[in-house]
Amino acid sequence: MVTPLVKRPGPEVGRAAGSVLGGAENPPLSRNRGFQNLLFGYFLSGLGDQLYYVALPLMIYDLYRSPIASSSLRAVEFLPTALFGLVIGLLLDRYSRKRLLIGGLLVQALLVVVIPLGTFRAWLPYWAIYPLAFAMASAGLVATTGYEVVLPSLVSREHLVAASALIGYAVTAYLMLGPALAGLLLTWMNNDYMSLFTLDAVSFLIYGLAIIRIKITQPPRQSGSMLGSFRQGFSYIRRDRILRPLIAGYLTANLGAGLATPLLLFTMRDKLQVGATLIGLFFTTGSLGGLLGNTLYLRLASRLAVGRQMIWTGGIITVGFLAMGWASSFPVFTAGYFLIIAGSVWAKGNFYYIAQTRSPEAYRGRVWATSLTLARIAGPVMAATGGFLVHSLDISAVYYVAAAFFALSMVISWRAGLWAVTKVQPAETPAAGAAR
Repeated sequence: MVTPLVKRPGPEVGRAAGSVLGGAENPPLSRNRGFQNLLFGYFLSGLGDQLYYVALPLMIYDLYRSPIASSSLRAVEFLPTALFGLVIGLLLDRYSRKRLLIGGLLVQALLVVVIPLGTFRAWLPYWAIYPLAFAMASAGLVATTGYEVVLPSLVSREHLVAASALIGYAVTAYLMLGPALAGLLLTWMNNDYMSLFTLDAVSFLIYGLAIIRIKITQPPRQSGSMLGSFRQGFSYIRRDRILRPLIAGYLTANLGAGLATPLLLFTMRDKLQVGATLIGLFFTTGSLGGLLGNTLYLRLASRLAVGRQMIWTGGIITVGFLAMGWASSFPVFTAGYFLIIAGSVWAKGNFYYIAQTRSPEAYRGRVWATSLTLARIAGPVMAATGGFLVHSLDISAVYYVAAAFFALSMVISWRAGLWAVTKVQPAETPAAGAAR
């Protein structure tokens, strides 16, 4: 069993532990220009991503009238994480994080214009869209993992919860606004996909300019082979009594989410017999659940033991899936989804805080990449499994199985003693490298 790592310290201890980075005092978020630049660029590029995710499948369908061509593009997005996720984490630990982040954004800005331009002007054959979309997703993975790795070096420990919550609000905002904005722009521009993709490219460039203005610390350059560095990072995760069960529980929970989430639309149309208006209301209600989850995390994270938050959020999500499995009406099904999203956002913020605090600077890229890779690999496998189960069992059983996975993740946290952790002790971090 894991005993509490650190008793609740006073604010002066938190300031002493977290306010110094590379010899410079880290200011509050309201005066932290580095974090503000990161938050602004992240929100803007996320909004641009929503334009891309809506417009690309529509453009492919309008050109080729093939639903398989449209849907298979989403499958391509999972491949980079499965193939390169761990390698990207290792690169972020060995080489300049700032240059890799900016490089990923520049590649995205280029490809998001090349794909539609080459398609409309017949420069590209039909099959070339898929490797280019794969390259686009790979560059996006570099940028996404890079931002996660960079964030803890920009804010002190005492501000990390608030910073994570603000980024959560930004994610909720662009997920709510992005699809609607894409629809409005396509209508206003008379389905001018090229202009929409150009706006996305501009968002990446602005994000890159924001990153240029940020001083990002780099851990000391590591010697040895790439394979040896990967083994070191994986060995650190395997030995750490906090990160090991944390990532195991995260993987187990994602198995449940990957099983049920792809069946939401099928359930509403086939079992509940609802139309497009109510489906839109369903996802809007989920966004409101995300806002509630962020608010609960921001208000309660500093008051409640982190281990107990993991148990409680897992319980909230489990109840949500049980409600969706039991539901025979749209309101109950929607209420269950509201609980799932609220609990998931709260749990995600808590997970990020623990992993960011517990990961040494030198291993942070590999820790994040391992977590993300395991979650992404689970998604398509469990989605296919869920589709198979629907043909063999009642669809309600899929939601009950998802609830069982989340209950199992709670058991993993409980058995590992994470419920007893009140404060997470920071891992020993090598001396910060020079800002670059």
